[in-house]
Amino acid sequence: MEYSPLHIGEGTEEKQALLLLNNGSSLGPLENFLLKNWKKFAFRVCADGGSNSLHDTLIEELRVNFIPDVIIGDMDSIRPDVRDYYESKKSEIIRKHDQDSTDFSKALTYLSTEKPEYATVYVLNRMWGRFDQMLGNVHELYKASANQRVYLVTEDSILMLLNPGKNVIHLKRELVEGHCGIIPLGESCDQCWTTGLEWNLDGEKMKIGGLISTCNLLKSDLMPHPQDYTVTIKCTHKVVFSFSHKLCNV
Repeated sequence: MEYSPLHIGEGTEEKQALLLLNNGSSLGPLENFLLKNWKKFAFRVCADGGSNSLHDTLIEELRVNFIPDVIIGDMDSIRPDVRDYYESKKSEIIRKHDQDSTDFSKALTYLSTEKPEYATVYVLNRMWGRFDQMLGNVHELYKASANQRVYLVTEDSILMLLNPGKNVIHLKRELVEGHCGIIPLGESCDQCWTTGLEWNLDGEKMKIGGLISTCNLLKSDLMPHPQDYTVTIKCTHKVVFSFSHKLCNV
């Protein structure tokens, strides 16, 4: 499977959706990502309290230009004033009462079942606060529909779940910091092969408590084009690939 996580709104055949999770009172550095890329997404969703984060991050003059298409969740986090504001701007409010799934999960399920044309989803989530919430959000990558490409975008990293087989990741040199990692979560990966990294894997077994690939680097002098990185990861089991980015700096 091929991935182009840094090619936002660039001639892709798949429509791209943006999903905002609950990031507290401010998106922090992710505001820069939002301001630069909001209009590039064909569909925009807030997961319950993500609407508060969006509303409170932007000054009033800007807020009117950043109206989500849908706000979805159990609606236990969205403030009444925020709900009233977005309803007045014609955002669709969808309440899901299921307490066995997170608002993140509800949003991904809605996109995969009701809006399957938006097969690529960028999820904005600051990696701060409680560790269990961080792991819970990574867990949702494993639960996502097989038809979805889900990129979890934090202040400085993008995480994606890679399925067994050959995975090709196309990156842009000017938008990456260089660090990356491959981590088997939930199960061991019996064998993994890579190209395009400083320290490539050649069929080694990876598992938590054994070998994992963290603090690795993209190998720039192996790239065929000076402005691009291409990384290949062939694995026998699912792994999480992460890399550091500059999307919040440009």
